[in-house]
Amino acid sequence: MSDEAWREYRQALPVTVADSARTCLLQEYVPLMKERLDLGRHAGALPRTREPVYRWVRYKEAYSPHLVREILDELVPKLSGRQGHDSPVLYDPMAGSGTSLLVAAERGMPALGADLMPYATFITSVMIRWRQADPALVQQVADSALSGYDAMPGRERLDVPAARWAFAPAVATTLTQLLNVVDRAAAGVNRDLVRLAILSAVEQVSYTVKDGISVRRRLPDGPARPGRPGQQRKAMDAADVIAGVRQRVGAVVEDLEQARSVSGRGPAGARDLSEKGMALPVSASARTGLPRAAQLAVVQADAREWGPARESCGVVVFSPPYPNRYDYSAIYQLELALGDFVSGAAELRRLRKELLRSHLEAPPRDEYRVELPALREFLAAVNASRVKGDQSGRVLRMVAGFFEDMTDVLLRVAEALRPGGSVGLVVSTQTYLGQHLPTDLLLAEVGRSVGLEVQALWVVRLKGVASQQRRIARSSGRETVLVMRKPPSSRRRSRQ
Repeated sequence: MSDEAWREYRQALPVTVADSARTCLLQEYVPLMKERLDLGRHAGALPRTREPVYRWVRYKEAYSPHLVREILDELVPKLSGRQGHDSPVLYDPMAGSGTSLLVAAERGMPALGADLMPYATFITSVMIRWRQADPALVQQVADSALSGYDAMPGRERLDVPAARWAFAPAVATTLTQLLNVVDRAAAGVNRDLVRLAILSAVEQVSYTVKDGISVRRRLPDGPARPGRPGQQRKAMDAADVIAGVRQRVGAVVEDLEQARSVSGRGPAGARDLSEKGMALPVSASARTGLPRAAQLAVVQADAREWGPARESCGVVVFSPPYPNRYDYSAIYQLELALGDFVSGAAELRRLRKELLRSHLEAPPRDEYRVELPALREFLAAVNASRVKGDQSGRVLRMVAGFFEDMTDVLLRVAEALRPGGSVGLVVSTQTYLGQHLPTDLLLAEVGRSVGLEVQALWVVRLKGVASQQRRIARSSGRETVLVMRKPPSSRRRSRQ
């Protein structure tokens, strides 16, 4: 049924296309655009490597906590000094590595995250419990694993595509041996932090780099690029694994000890919420297993179908996967397999098809309901530029499906927001076959269609186009923070 729906949708696209709808859309939103290029570097993951706790995990697609702090300063400026029951609940429907939730905790805000990818929910669930960890016990679990791993069974190969070339046999064996030892430790955050440290070392000790739409191969005799894990121009062995894990555990223990030495305070002024008794209202708690009373929580859930209780959240801060062909299930396939989040290649493929439609393997939707002139103009232009054998057909399906999926996500977000609540959404534009896709402006239109008001668009970074697009692209891209608000009246508004 979905294949047929997609064929009908594509056949209905115009044959001749003028760049008029996208131009009109841009002109409409120019008055709301504001340059915030000072935030550009914080839209990426690099600055977080310099902050305690945030530096513990490698997550290429993360944004920095500084960006979230700036967004919250704008969206909830009256929060300073006001904590407890008056604090608005922050919701992140695509939690990733948990940055938004951790920044919320710094400010005494209860927070809820959701993510469909199991590795992401594991990361977030560990990170938001860091204050419960004991540095001595973390070190004890790590020392036990590092000294006794060679007595445990291990695996030389994993059942995911990149595993055939990603690891030297001794590396894969050592990683799985370490994880097997750690899994014998008492359950809890101390064990999980060591487990996270091992998984975070994967790229460092492999022949891979997370670059582009998947993981790329970087063998020992290939080119080296300074600062990139997996490209050290050396053969990896068990000793490199042990050294890498020690380094990552050492960072965890160092930050935990430093936080303990400062009375009641953690990184960037984070406060302990464990005794504040804040209630986090969520819907379907029995179905998700989420506790009724929690300060920070994350659930593995599809934000297109699941959301917090109606009008229970005061602010939403998130960044969806961009429609840029990046396949998170492929990028993190080694961590997913090593951590037993997927049982093998078949389950990895199933997960890939369930994720938000932002990659080329995304299946078609069962129906297409989003009728935005600028979107149809882009799709028609790409459709008219297709060349037999290229990937434009999958690009079309991905882009159309992305906006259908994001309509579902923003509808759940609008339902979860209390009247007057705000959204900060970080997204980037794209270019395909020389055609500019104004993703930020189209999501602003989607937001309006579900009852949100567009307040501003912060242009935080101007981006060039991919090298293969430069000869035919007519405009550069941008990375934007889209700021929206639910009207003070709870009555839902729609924009035709």
